[in-house]
Amino acid sequence: MEDPRRLSEVLGQELRRFHELDVDGCPVMHRTETFLDLTERNYRLGHFNPTLFESSFSFSSAEEAYKVLQDGNNLFQSRVLLHEDYCLPNVMLQDWRLTGFIDEGTGGVGDRNMDLFCGIWSLNFNLQTNEFADRFLGCLWP
Repeated sequence: MEDPRRLSEVLGQELRRFHELDVDGCPVMHRTETFLDLTERNYRLGHFNPTLFESSFSFSSAEEAYKVLQDGNNLFQSRVLLHEDYCLPNVMLQDWRLTGFIDEGTGGVGDRNMDLFCGIWSLNFNLQTNEFADRFLGCLWP
């Protein structure tokens, strides 16, 4: 936490490496569809917590967030291995090197944007600034 620039870069680099792993044989192949089904169900039930989005994303209502998801859901592709709870507390580092991941119980094969969302949200929440989102994202592509 004492070097947030480096931390955001390491998190981006390690997520990129994770997304590059071979997905053949993964027992959970359709996490994107499961995620979309869950968001649909939660929207219909009226489950929406605007405090999750207020500092990283500008969704002011469930309707607004749902519309963004609906407008873009045809862009999702199920092609990378997902952690699906990619956040600072779930990435284990020692001397800036990855030693492991924890809490991968909802992972599987899905769209990388699900992990990107979690990573950006976590950086903002834990560092109390959105200043490092671009640095994190910049490490995800060669």
